[in-house]
Order: sequence, then structure tokens, then C-alpha cells
Amino acid sequence: MQLGRGFWVTLGDQCLYFVGLGSPNECGPLQFVPSFALLVACLRGRRYKAPMSLSQKLGSPLHIVIIDPWVQTPENLGHDRTAAIAKSLALGGHTVTRLTARGHSATGTERMRMIAKFAPLARRFGHPATATPGFGHGLRLFFALLGQPSPDVVIWRTPPRAGGFAASCFARLSGTPLVIDAAELSRTDPRQNFFARLIDALKLRALTWTARFVLAASPDIKSWYESNGFAPAKVSVQPDGCDTALFLPTRDVSTTVFEKYPQLIRGPLCVYAGSLHRGRRIAEVLEIAAAMQSIAPDVRFAIVGDGPDRLDLNAYAARLDVLEKNLWFVPAVPRAELPAILNAAAIVLAVPSRPVDGALDAASHIFDGLAAGKPIAVLGEGWQRDLIDGRQAGVALPLGNAEAAARDLADFLRDGDVVRRAGKQGLALASGKHNAERIAGDVRQTIEKVAATYSRAAVLRRRALFVKRALDIGIGLAVLVIMSPLVLGIAAGFLAAGWAPFASRLRGGRRGKPFGLYTFDTTKADRELVLSWRTTFAHVLRRSALDRLPELVNVVLGDMSLVGPRPLPAEYTTYYTEAQLRRLDMRPGLTGWAQVNGRQGLTWDDMFTHDAWYVKNFGLGLDLKVLWKTLIGLLLGRGLGALPAGPLPRFDEIEARRQGAEDV
Repeated sequence: MQLGRGFWVTLGDQCLYFVGLGSPNECGPLQFVPSFALLVACLRGRRYKAPMSLSQKLGSPLHIVIIDPWVQTPENLGHDRTAAIAKSLALGGHTVTRLTARGHSATGTERMRMIAKFAPLARRFGHPATATPGFGHGLRLFFALLGQPSPDVVIWRTPPRAGGFAASCFARLSGTPLVIDAAELSRTDPRQNFFARLIDALKLRALTWTARFVLAASPDIKSWYESNGFAPAKVSVQPDGCDTALFLPTRDVSTTVFEKYPQLIRGPLCVYAGSLHRGRRIAEVLEIAAAMQSIAPDVRFAIVGDGPDRLDLNAYAARLDVLEKNLWFVPAVPRAELPAILNAAAIVLAVPSRPVDGALDAASHIFDGLAAGKPIAVLGEGWQRDLIDGRQAGVALPLGNAEAAARDLADFLRDGDVVRRAGKQGLALASGKHNAERIAGDVRQTIEKVAATYSRAAVLRRRALFVKRALDIGIGLAVLVIMSPLVLGIAAGFLAAGWAPFASRLRGGRRGKPFGLYTFDTTKADRELVLSWRTTFAHVLRRSALDRLPELVNVVLGDMSLVGPRPLPAEYTTYYTEAQLRRLDMRPGLTGWAQVNGRQGLTWDDMFTHDAWYVKNFGLGLDLKVLWKTLIGLLLGRGLGALPAGPLPRFDEIEARRQGAEDV
């Protein structure tokens, strides 16, 4: 379904909204038309009703923005981690907006497929990510985020050096919690000068300061983030997991690959399916294949994948005299065809990843072997070996000793019962703790928890309260200094009348904490039996609200604010209902929303209703409106308004009688 500058992808009864960052293109059956989203608000489509997650039963669905400018090759090779997360969030009832590079398109009702053309951050399967985007990319990303309609969470799925500063700036300015989906680490250029390295360090520091949580695809990536200043409590390992749906129910094994490589099915087949780059010790696999020729000549090896080292590995295999004898290189196949190869394997090889020039991937190919129900041969040490040894789902091969590794592998393959048991254990791992759908559900719950803990509305409210307090101090001090001659003159008038000028009355403050409210004590005039200049003086002070000038001292001290619910006697707090207690969430004010909406005509219920509305809808704009209406009222001689009084009894007397009637 095409929607102007973006498109919706339907997942069952859910929908995802995609936004482009490039020039117009038409690609895919959805006729995706991306756009340069500079300061242009994204269109909001209809929100489809969906099964709600636990957090949604307690609140409204979230709007989640996923940043993923890295695009795969058109053949849809490899696991699309971002699509899996987006699908899980959408199936949880949330609205997901995925910011992509130009040339994306997607299809499917239960899964997504993306195709990229001429993307500025395009990459090939098997090749490590690079950190080439410049200032222009970050600027486009920042303004594209500004165009989103109030996201609740931003998920940044890129290596930490690609656009991280733009994402950090948006998250900090908008108050939106930022979650890093750390699927890999990008390569650094060893020829960088000092200033380039300094800029990278500052970008990383900005992420450390801004990011609320990191979803690391492997323990090695988690360790990198922790070593760079991220708190361990805010980094968790969320691997890609085992896509059992890709292998179950049992699929028909395609013969296309084996027609081209018939030698692969003439003996036990060992398959490595993944990236071919220096971060993987694929050369060790070639050396094991060379040693295997004299130990078990019938064992075959298939290296399936692509990468920058493919040609070098081919040349090395030729020098070892194993190429097309007991080892074959198979080009990368679309992910939908991967079961055809793994189902024919006797064992799947897992080669841990190692950092090279800063680049590090998650080495998640082990999960495909587990999902296929195959035993795993892990080369060397690492979290993959710990995983396999814990369930006896395969065999661990020594690193650096090809002959010993070949012998251990051959011995393992000769025992059919051990191979079958290891495969069953691997399938149990794939169906349980490491199932992709279960991990996606954990990711969704983590994101929901982040949204609840670091609510954007709560962050913006705290910022507004901080600014409000700063204005209270600044304006309060300024008015006190400017009005100090008038304050001294009024105090002199009280002394001339023979009255003490100031009074302190106990009032209930923020969170019910009592404080002394300072005012000019005009109540003495109420005890005068005969009208005189003293009673007129007190009446003028009340009418002009000058009797409240000492309350500015309470404002500066932090007991009160310029705008807020008017302070009530402290003893009233006992009689508040749960709804009425909300007025205590903010500091009481010199004037308030209730005082500029009704004045003497208000009842107690009216006042509490106005106060609760103000606390819920508080904002600096609303405060300015209240102050403006107050100023107009003073100029027109209306005063600041007052609490319900006159013929109305005291609030505590009303509530005491009401509670007494309920007890009867």
C-alpha cells in the first residue's frame, strides 16, 4: 500500500511505516517512493488493531523509530536482524517506523524483505561495515528524525561511528530514549589522523552519555561497549537466535547446489556458511581439510559465503592442494535456500570472530546450524564453545593444530550415535533459550521497559520543571529587588497602624510537606469594629494582591512557584481523595489555573478539578498564559483571585461531616 512519501508494510494485522532518505526510485511490488525527509513530517497512517503485549495492556502502544541505513545486497543474503526486531515490535501492537537509506523496498505479510539500490551506505554480504558516512549523512538523519511524530523510543542499528552523533543529539534534545542495537562494530581506518580519532572519541562519549540501553549481538560486542564506558547494567546480550521457522517443518532439499558440486554428497559433509574476511579464521579450516586428506579422505568441506578474502582463501586452498579435492567454495546463497545445504551436512563448522582494525561481527552463523538440528564443530575458544560444551551439542576443535583438530573431527563423525545425540541437543537449544522468536520477544520487552523507565513525556516534564524552577528563582529575586521599596513602605504602614506587618501561616506544600507561608497580615482588619484608614489600607492590599508580595520569599526558597495550585492549610491534606492529592505533585503558586478561571464563583470541587487539570497538563506555555491572565486581572482591578470562601464552610469541615455520614 503506497502512502505518499513512505509506505506501510503489513504484517498480519500490523503495519510498519518505512521512510526513505534518498532520491525518488521505484523498486519492488509496493512501488516504494522514498523522499529526502528534510524537515518534512512523516505521514501518519491508520493504526491497526493488534494483539497487545503486557506493557500495552497497562498503557498505550508505542511509536518506535528504527534507524538502519546499512542495506544488504539485493539477493537478500544473511539474517535481517532489524526486520526481526521490527516484526516483533509490530506484532506486539506498536507502530514501527524504520528509517532507511534510499532504494529500500519490502514485501510480505508475515516477514519482510528489503532491496537496496544506490544506497549511500550500501554493503555486500560477508563484508565488514565501514565508517565512511560524513557530515551530510548525519545532518539528513537528524532532520529525518525531527520529522517523526513524537517517537517513544529510537533504536539505532548501526556501528557506533556511523551517524551516532546525530542520533545522540536528537535523543538528548527531544528527550526520547535511545537504544543501540549493536549487531557489529565497524572498521576503523588505521591511517586516521589525530583529529579524526578525537572526533570518533567524542562521538562515542556522546553515545555513552545518551544511550539508555545496548542490545549486543554477542558477548564480545558487549565487552567492547563495557570497556568503552557503558555501564554493564545497561548492556545485555541479545543474539540473532535460531530461526527454526526457516528449517521447520522439514523442507524439500534442493538439488541445485549438489548438481553443480556432486562431490559434496560422496561422504560426510562439513559446512561453514558465513562471512569470509580476516575476522574469521577460515584459513584454519583449510588447514584442517588438508590434514583430513590423510586421516579420513571421504570427509568433505564446503565453504559457503562471500567476503573480501574469498580470492585469497581460494589461492591458499590451491596451495594446500585441497581445492576441489575435499574442499569446495560455494557462492553465497539466498537465506531461503540455506536449509538445502545445512540439511545435507553431517556437521556445521562455527568459527568465532576476532576484531580486525576495530571491526567485529557477532559470528551468528552458529545459530543456523543449531536450527537445522546439526552438531556443531567449534574452532578455538569463545562463547560459542561454552554454548556447545554446556549441552554437548558438538565437538570443540583445538586452534593452531590442524592435525589434532582433523583427528578429533574425524573421530566425532565416525560415531553415529554421538552425532545424532549432539544434533538433538543442538535442536533443543534452538527451540528453547536461543530461539529467535523468544529472543525477539525479550528484545521487545526490553524496549518496552526502556520506554516505561525513560518516558519521553517524563523527561520533558522534568526539563520543564527545571526551567520553571530557574525562572521562579530569577523572576522572584528580580521582583523582590525591584519591589523592595514598596515592601518597606507597606511594612511601615502596618507599623503606623500598630500592627505587626508579617505573618507566617502553616500550609501544605509539594508532596504534602508543610511550610510557613509569608504574607502581610491583613486579617487584623477583620477584627476592627469601626471603619478607619487601617481597614481601608488592608482592603486595598487585598484587592491589589500586594498582601502576597512576601510570598515571593517562599518562591525563592523553593516552597512555592510563581504558578501552581494555591497553598491550602496543612491540615486539609488528611481529607484529600486520591485524585485531590495530585495537586501536591507540584509546588503551590502565587497564582494558579483555578484562580484565573472562576475566581470567587468556584466551589471546592471546581478548584480541585482545575488544579488536577493544571498538574496533568503543565507546561511553560500554560504558565505564561496564567501569568498573562493574572496581570490582566490585576490591571482591571480583579485581584489574583482567592480560595473558595465567604458562605462556603472550611474544606476540612465539609469532609469531616461527609466522612462522619459514611461511617454512620
